[in-house]
Amino acid sequence: MPRYEVFDHTADLGILFEGRDLADLFESAAFAVFDLMTELPAVEERRTHRFVVTGGDREDLLVNFLRELLYLFNGRGFLVRRCAVRIGDAGAPETRSRPAPVAAGRGAVEAVSAGSAPVPPQWRLEAEAAGEPFAPDRHRMKTEIKAVTYHGLEIRETPAGWRGRIVCDV
Repeated sequence: MPRYEVFDHTADLGILFEGRDLADLFESAAFAVFDLMTELPAVEERRTHRFVVTGGDREDLLVNFLRELLYLFNGRGFLVRRCAVRIGDAGAPETRSRPAPVAAGRGAVEAVSAGSAPVPPQWRLEAEAAGEPFAPDRHRMKTEIKAVTYHGLEIRETPAGWRGRIVCDV
């Protein structure tokens, strides 16, 4: 099966992608975005860009990852041929103390202990994107992808691995 397929979405571009594991899923999403944007066989791996992104959950991490890749193209003119990722989570939520709020009652002010509140874990992705600067004489642009969105976003584990779905503004 191909690494990705496109589905119709009103005025936007929907992408379905698969991976053996979560890292492979994210790599497939990166491949899909740049394969839809340009003729990937013409892009050579001349340079690499390394970056780290975080997210509150896997879906947020995927959006932040793809946004960073789009920034490499839109902000730096860099086309990505291949992207390798490592994904981890922070494990169990850490606990941080909150300041105790003050409650007023019948003219007296007393401190009320709020205890500790769990802080959601952050997912972390380390990426190395390999490619080269856009050269109009060598690279043909196919589809302009302006942004990735949370609309219809889905990441789920399947018996065969992982499957993802994202909608992009074009």
